[in-house]
Amino acid sequence: MNKAIDPSCVTVLPDINLSIDHIGNHFGFPVAVFDQHLHLRYINETALRVFDLTSAHTDQHISTLPLPRWFDDMAVLFDVVMANGGVEVLSLLINGQRCRAEVTSLRGPQGENQGIMLAVFDHLRHESPDQASATAPVQIDEADEADEADEAASNSELERIEFLATHDDLTGLPNRNLLGDRLKHAISQARRTKQKVAVLFIDLDNFKEINDTLGHAIGDRILKQAATRLLRCVRDADTLSRMGGDEFIAVLGSVTLQDVVRVANRIVSTMAATFSINNSKLNISASVGIAVFPEDGNDNASLLGVADSAMYLAKQYGRNQYQFFASEMKAKALQRNQLETDLRAAVKAGHLRMVYQPKVDIASGQIVGAEALVRWTDFILGDVPPSCFLSIAESGGLMVAIGTQVFEQVLAQIARWRERGMVVPCIAINVSVHQLRDVDFVTKITAMIRHAKVPANSISIDLTENALMDRIDQVLEHLLQLEKIGVNFSIDDFGTGYSSLAYLRKLPIRELKVDRSFIDGMASQSDLRSITRTAIEMGHALGVHVVAVGVETAEQLELLRDDGCDGAQGFLFYEPLAPNDFVLALESNPGRMSAAGTIAIPGNYDRPAPFVCQ
Repeated sequence: MNKAIDPSCVTVLPDINLSIDHIGNHFGFPVAVFDQHLHLRYINETALRVFDLTSAHTDQHISTLPLPRWFDDMAVLFDVVMANGGVEVLSLLINGQRCRAEVTSLRGPQGENQGIMLAVFDHLRHESPDQASATAPVQIDEADEADEADEAASNSELERIEFLATHDDLTGLPNRNLLGDRLKHAISQARRTKQKVAVLFIDLDNFKEINDTLGHAIGDRILKQAATRLLRCVRDADTLSRMGGDEFIAVLGSVTLQDVVRVANRIVSTMAATFSINNSKLNISASVGIAVFPEDGNDNASLLGVADSAMYLAKQYGRNQYQFFASEMKAKALQRNQLETDLRAAVKAGHLRMVYQPKVDIASGQIVGAEALVRWTDFILGDVPPSCFLSIAESGGLMVAIGTQVFEQVLAQIARWRERGMVVPCIAINVSVHQLRDVDFVTKITAMIRHAKVPANSISIDLTENALMDRIDQVLEHLLQLEKIGVNFSIDDFGTGYSSLAYLRKLPIRELKVDRSFIDGMASQSDLRSITRTAIEMGHALGVHVVAVGVETAEQLELLRDDGCDGAQGFLFYEPLAPNDFVLALESNPGRMSAAGTIAIPGNYDRPAPFVCQ
């Protein structure tokens, strides 16, 4: 019967190596000892064989040893056991075998911390060559061989599942979970040794544009090349992780600021070199944000947060560079964290509200639609600008929850208006790329429309060009399914993205909205006027209506009228209105909407009438 190593046998003897050697080799179990700094101080012959090490690896730090993947998390556990004392028992999968292991805290005569002992039991008992030769031969038939093959395949699949639980499938780098453990361990060790830990938040510049235009297959190859380059920039003892998308995190332990600068410079220069994909040369640089323990934070969340903020500063300063976290950034980061906390509470409590900005027909001035806009009024801060809280929602993973609330509120409001006998113009609802990525997007929207008991053509879904191109095939499938039940679609911010006219022709789009960035300066800048006119002509060539967004002056309106623009939306006509004020605007609107909801638009080309839903 296998026996566990009794910690009392090794914690009171001055010659620890001799005691462990006797116990470890006597029972034939793998045994390894690490000192309090996690350097390998002893390993018996069985452990050398199982872990595929040699005696030359003695005295190396655990992070530099060529150990199996399952050892990635052991350093964190070792650190915990050394701090708390005692023994931790765990289950390991080694070479396809499930084994029991014990991690024991080693103490000196005065109770001082001497390190850690790892012992592995059960299936890995070692037989000497003499024992092995004395074993009688065993006949193995074909069925046995098949069973062994199935077991090997099963073990291989199990090892892969365990690997993917802690590593990124595309690059093989540690994922967010393993990064958290590694960073926590690095901070704990730095506290004891009074050293620094640096967190480098690395974001690839221009990656999204290349991914959108050349496709995800090319994007994946770039990410693999980027991971390889970044690994060459950090030390063997450091951790490089992929957080997702084009974001990577490097954790540098036991460093000086000079070390950090050297690594950051190496990353920036290495990533600036041309990428070669399918004989094409692509330029992708990197923006790097740096946070340092203990100056910028004392835990995982604070260090990752401030490194993220520093990375955005690097982008603001022109990209292709690194930036350290600064004190004024810390104040902003704390404010941002508080805003995110408050926003989460507001979303959970349903405190977001909707306002509606009318859209008018330029020829008649009639209200022919409206855009639903989400607003947040905090009890302390008051009205928080959408540009502020929506960016926080984007980074905080709240866009899907907010998008769902927007749909529910707008559909419920349309139902109430219809119950009062109102003829409701089509209400546009903005949809984020995160919602479009949801495989159940169509099912959820359809269910909400049915629950509200309103016609599907009561709403129009506004999509940005970039959202359309993120996963064009999946988006097209979503749109075609929703079109079948009557939902309308429009493209928002037209002219600012990377959409292809060839794709636009395939989409069931009925409206293009020219971005306000072109409207703002069209009266004084001829190039913006030309771009706006071209966008209008393109829309008409596609057979859709064109609406100018952000119209604020009579001069802009006249130019748009001259260029044949169909509709307009902006403060020149109406600001975003609360539901009751929107009703008043409809009732007082000149040339009020007819029951049919359509009007004739003069012009020298055939255009469909503005679509108005009932």
